[in-house]
Amino acid sequence: MNKRCLVCNHDDFNILFDYTKEKVVTSDNKTANQNFQLLECKKCFHIQKKTDESLLKTIENIYSNYEAYYLTNGKEEEHTDSKKATINRSKTLINNISESIKEHGNILDIGTGSGVFLEEFSKVFDWNLFAQDVKISQNNNLQNLKNFKKFFIYKQDVLFPDYFDIISAIHVFEHIVDLNEFLSSVKRSLKKDGVLVLQVPNIDENLFDIFTIDHISHFHKSTLLYILKKYFKNVYFPKKQINREISVLATDKVLKLEHENDVQRHQINKLQINNLIDSISDIKKKVAVFGTSPPALFCASLLNFQIECFIDENLKKTNKTFYGKKIVHPMNIDSDIQVIFPYSLELLESISKRFPSLNFKYIENRL
Repeated sequence: MNKRCLVCNHDDFNILFDYTKEKVVTSDNKTANQNFQLLECKKCFHIQKKTDESLLKTIENIYSNYEAYYLTNGKEEEHTDSKKATINRSKTLINNISESIKEHGNILDIGTGSGVFLEEFSKVFDWNLFAQDVKISQNNNLQNLKNFKKFFIYKQDVLFPDYFDIISAIHVFEHIVDLNEFLSSVKRSLKKDGVLVLQVPNIDENLFDIFTIDHISHFHKSTLLYILKKYFKNVYFPKKQINREISVLATDKVLKLEHENDVQRHQINKLQINNLIDSISDIKKKVAVFGTSPPALFCASLLNFQIECFIDENLKKTNKTFYGKKIVHPMNIDSDIQVIFPYSLELLESISKRFPSLNFKYIENRL
């Protein structure tokens, strides 16, 4: 149980929210049943779940049956960029930080899963590739990558000290129970001028993230800055960011990277969370849910799956069945169906232009 803040080690919290509806989702996009208590540190304002025995047991069960991107056969979700090109998260992140990456080096990807980040990285940079995860079974796709060298099993294999030029942890940091132990290990394994690359959900832009039950920490830029400055001289938030996520680089060297300095956080309170839940629960009309991501699944679960279908643009998903409901392309939705949209207003504006006939119900999640 976290008797002290995971970021600043302070021992006093505000109880931000007690969730008692049990219906939650997992980061590999499945439903689960678990209540939780959301805490906010009174010193650094880091938002974190209370890590009691019940929560940790649920998380252990999730990881033992984890299937990343199972609807797309292990491939990352894709989205349409500003130039209307299809691109995934890893490629977007690499494009956003590429100006700070040298020509050759050693990269370790922690929590590599099916290896999607290393796969995209290897298409751009001629580096030696290393990976770490909790079990060897996730190693299959990595062996075929050019310059792949070694797979480390978490808590079994010792990482090379003072060896890596980059250590990446893409949507890993929010899962970690002991953040300081994790960063100490990273610091030992990085070269003196090495760079840590983190990608985490942005709680300032995605309140739905609190219902992803295996996400223990919910970061503002300010709380990321607080903990990373304990280990690194310089912390950079690239100017180009992925919607509803935070990219951050931490290092002891100076990087040539366009970055932003605004780390102001938005206040989150119990009323906002209740309003979010109520805005979904009160829907009585004929509805569908846009997307097949954890926020979409949470909305459907809260409605006891009393929905017409899920809606997704990804042709690799359409016509599949997800939790007993068909996944339908937006072009095939009747105008009398109300479409629940649990994402950002910016994304809604973009999608509305592509599919103007859809009757959207925007679920507010920007704070």
